[in-house]
Amino acid sequence: MPALYEDQEIFGETTLQLRYRGDDKTISAYAAEAPLMVTVTMVLRGDGNFNGSVDGADATMTLVANNNMMLDDDYGLTEAEFAALDVDRNGIIEPKDGLYILRYFNFSMMEDVVSWEGVLA
Repeated sequence: MPALYEDQEIFGETTLQLRYRGDDKTISAYAAEAPLMVTVTMVLRGDGNFNGSVDGADATMTLVANNNMMLDDDYGLTEAEFAALDVDRNGIIEPKDGLYILRYFNFSMMEDVVSWEGVLA
């Protein structure tokens, strides 16, 4: 399960290349030969199936994951899926996450702008 969440509501995967910009020639030469590459996965909060929208299918995923945890002591989710479905950011996938996802979906059908803060309040 992820140790840290961000409130950004974007999704996808990207690779970042970190570069050294110091004056040490030895480090500069090494960094030029072996650049440090980091892959970052970003998720849309509530979108567990990564289809670009928060909907009933995502709420169903939370219920299935919760059931898996009760039966097998494992959610059966990837780290990215877990991060997307733990919408209240308490470190647990539980039925109320599914309820929050459904609330978000319903509000999004009625309003132009929906915030997770409004849904979780």
